[in-house]
Amino acid sequence: MNDSKLQRLLQSAKNAVPPTPAGDFNDRVIRAIRREPKPKPFSLMDQLGEFFPKFGLAAAVLVVVSAAGDLCYTALTQSDLTSGVAQLSEQWLFAAKGD
Repeated sequence: MNDSKLQRLLQSAKNAVPPTPAGDFNDRVIRAIRREPKPKPFSLMDQLGEFFPKFGLAAAVLVVVSAAGDLCYTALTQSDLTSGVAQLSEQWLFAAKGD
């Protein structure tokens, strides 16, 4: 479509008369709004009830990721018994000196 056709189309759209609604359109809209049931108030307990399944799923995913990370870390470090006992004794001595 060239520019002149586009300009004529836009000009005719600007000059077009918009459709007018029926005479009782406003009354019908107001009656339809009044027929709608009033929404009940959304309480805090309702909101928490909506979010608890999502929070539970997020917590379960966090626990699984943490446990998997701990298992991977333990498998990759391959600490032997001697280094583990040395580390434990250092921590115990540090805690005893702090008291």
